Amino acid sequence: MSLDSELRILYSTHMEWKDTGILLSARQHGENSLILRLFTPGHGLHAGLLRASRRQRNQFQPGTLLEATWKARLTEHLGTFQCEVTKTITGHILHDSGKLLALQSACLLIETTLAERDPHPELYNDFVTLLNALTTQHAAGSNASWKTAYLHFELSLLQHLGFGLDLSECAATGTTENLVYISPKTGRAVSLEAGAPYKEKLFPLLEVIKQWQQPAALDVNLPPSSPHQALCITTHFLQQHVFTALGKPLPDIRAHLLDALASEPSYA
Repeated sequence: MSLDSELRILYSTHMEWKDTGILLSARQHGENSLILRLFTPGHGLHAGLLRASRRQRNQFQPGTLLEATWKARLTEHLGTFQCEVTKTITGHILHDSGKLLALQSACLLIETTLAERDPHPELYNDFVTLLNALTTQHAAGSNASWKTAYLHFELSLLQHLGFGLDLSECAATGTTENLVYISPKTGRAVSLEAGAPYKEKLFPLLEVIKQWQQPAALDVNLPPSSPHQALCITTHFLQQHVFTALGKPLPDIRAHLLDALASEPSYA
């Protein structure tokens, strides 16, 4: 193969890709176009221009799953999208304000915190798990709920941003026994004995949080928790490590979700 042929192949590879994606936002651009921001497993957070009629635009709502093709003359250009909708989410949850807030919050957190074009395939899978949970009916009182999936999504986001919780051992002693607290400073587990003098300043290690990191390690000694209590913990770490660095508060939608879950019963 000649050098010219190799360069053409390399050039074309950089100018076009195909991937699945989750639509985070769609902003009108002119009369017949939208600027979409997608979260994809292979290309991360990615923007592009989509030409769409007024009728077509209605199907591009946050959370929509797509098959997308992106093309551009140069990699640094905005480029254009061609998209095929594979699953819509909003229509399934339109009458459930809690689920709508969770969807909007997840989309905004991804769009606000991730670097452009930086792939996070595992986080993408966790987002898809959340979307599936939002559109699945569960028996009353079931732990397999969208609230659990949303919490685990936020824990995964923290991990991929470099601020994940470490629940493997006690931060003070190294023991793996009787881990019942989380340090609000480090996000590391603390044992019952080491944390006793400081327990008023520590977060409780909730069962639903431990299950995210160690799904097979059910600990009956850990207390049941409410969605609100669990999200108060992730709220702290998102604000302390992520949004403070960005110089802004948590999005209002995320705060509204926390308020909406204040009266929810415990997971168990």
